Amino acid sequence: AVVSTQSGHYGRAWETFYNQADQFVSMLEPKDVISITASCSKSLTESNAVLFVFHYDNVLMIREKQIIKHCEVRVYAWNDAAEKIISELENKGAKAGQIIAIDAHNNRPG
Repeated sequence: AVVSTQSGHYGRAWETFYNQADQFVSMLEPKDVISITASCSKSLTESNAVLFVFHYDNVLMIREKQIIKHCEVRVYAWNDAAEKIISELENKGAKAGQIIAIDAHNNRPG
């Protein structure tokens, strides 16, 4: 399912993307979620972003929503990002088996 797309300046759109994914995934059984990923591109004239939730077809939406939360970190080095995301997950009380997806991107190539 395409959860959200954004054209124009997408820098502020990520929180909206994550919130929409949280709401969508909260209606699925965790075993039915394959992956959550996002991508963005920028040209001289246009910026675009999209977030996908990949899930198995023909799944039943659950009646009682789960509580789904997200966390995001922004740093300039991959190792720093990994350490910081682990710290964020620990601070939010995430336990083994509760992580649905981790997605990493670098918006500043070079």
